[in-house]
Amino acid sequence: MAQPPGNVVLAWAFVTEPAVIAFERVSELTRWPDLFGGWTAHVAQVEDHFTATGPEGERFDLYPTSDREALAIDVEVVDELGAADTLRLRVIDAPGGCFVVAAHAKLAGTPEAQWHAKRDAVAAGLDAIASLL
Repeated sequence: MAQPPGNVVLAWAFVTEPAVIAFERVSELTRWPDLFGGWTAHVAQVEDHFTATGPEGERFDLYPTSDREALAIDVEVVDELGAADTLRLRVIDAPGGCFVVAAHAKLAGTPEAQWHAKRDAVAAGLDAIASLL
């Protein structure tokens, strides 16, 4: 299988909860600091989108589009400089539980250390998702 380029990452976890429960958890953006604490320290809803602050004070906006029937949520992430990417989360039903999958890419201009922190925080959040359900 071909590996994605270094600026794109795929993270996943298997949880023994029903897919609908896992989807409810990952689609609650205001609770992302509990899930993705290494990337989001605070998330608040502001009208049609969310504002977020990272652990080092960086700010970004989150614009979610979800499809509950498909157990899918795409969140456009726009940083302070206007660079944008979409974090795609999918929950896939499976025997005995479900897979939670995240795909995302490095925003243009993001320093390597900040990209690695986000990439690692998303993976760590998925690794710990079972304890948060």
